[in-house]
Amino acid sequence: MEINANEIEKYISGAAYVTVSNGKARPHRFTPEQAHAYDGTVYVCQLDCAAGVCFSAKTDATAVAIAFTASEGSSRTYFSIDITADGKGVGSITNHAGDMPHAFYPEICRKVGDFRGEFALPTGEKTVRIYLPWSVVIDIAEVEFKGATFAMPAQREKTFLFFGDSITHGYDAMFTSKKYATLVAEAFGANEHNKAVGGDFFKPEIAKIKETYIPAAIFVAYGTNDWNVYTREYVEKRAGEFYAVLHENYPTVPIFALCPIWRRDLDKTEAVQRFGDFRRIKDVIAAAAKYKNMYVIDCYDFVPHDEKVFSDTRLHPSDEGFAFYAERLIEAVKNIGVKL
Repeated sequence: MEINANEIEKYISGAAYVTVSNGKARPHRFTPEQAHAYDGTVYVCQLDCAAGVCFSAKTDATAVAIAFTASEGSSRTYFSIDITADGKGVGSITNHAGDMPHAFYPEICRKVGDFRGEFALPTGEKTVRIYLPWSVVIDIAEVEFKGATFAMPAQREKTFLFFGDSITHGYDAMFTSKKYATLVAEAFGANEHNKAVGGDFFKPEIAKIKETYIPAAIFVAYGTNDWNVYTREYVEKRAGEFYAVLHENYPTVPIFALCPIWRRDLDKTEAVQRFGDFRRIKDVIAAAAKYKNMYVIDCYDFVPHDEKVFSDTRLHPSDEGFAFYAERLIEAVKNIGVKL
């Protein structure tokens, strides 16, 4: 049973819409209006990276195959597509073999282009999920369920909306399903709609554009880039505007304001002189996220202060680092006691 490009949108979560061109389907996680907010910036190329996008189907197939084209999007060219059956991994399609040298691998160019992979599935009815890469743009030619008598969309009922910078986008997870946003959404049985962009800052222009659905929860994780680039006064203004318009759009939705995790270069002279101590960014976030439906979470210690759990040794968690982040964030959210 083949799911062709024209049918794929029914099976996709985490995308605002899907376009079909030359017999291939491309998911877009930003609406055209949201994408226009990035016009003229260096971030435009990242907008069609498939972070948080997932293909889900309930089926009795004995195997699943996917054919697609990967093209450059973010500053990283390595990727993985991860496939699960009832939550258990059955395989990944990658253009790397886990052979990336510590601290240098983000800049290594990897092959993009046409790929195909096929994976055996357990017997009986199951839910198959295909997690698309955070790092590259994906155009899907087809998904084939071999030996299937049926295959139907298996969308989850609720969606978590994520805003943030490169860490929330997924940099530098080797396996796309290991980034913290995916792990958090999975823990609560939610779709992940990821609006994070590597290198980004508090951007009220994006928060102002309301989604067509009401998210079950919203996670906001800016601050580390803001501290690194801007003055405290400017960040206070932008963060205040961001949370104000987010509250206006979603006054009853639980919103979790995540303060930045540790970074190795937190004592860099120019940033400290411009903004102040890195730990003070949490005060700015706490002051901005002042509404009753908002919960400030200090994530500073969620990832160990050890370069060994950071892919680039200083800023972006590795898969191991993301596991720490997700586990502690999930615990913190549960301790708040908000029903999600």
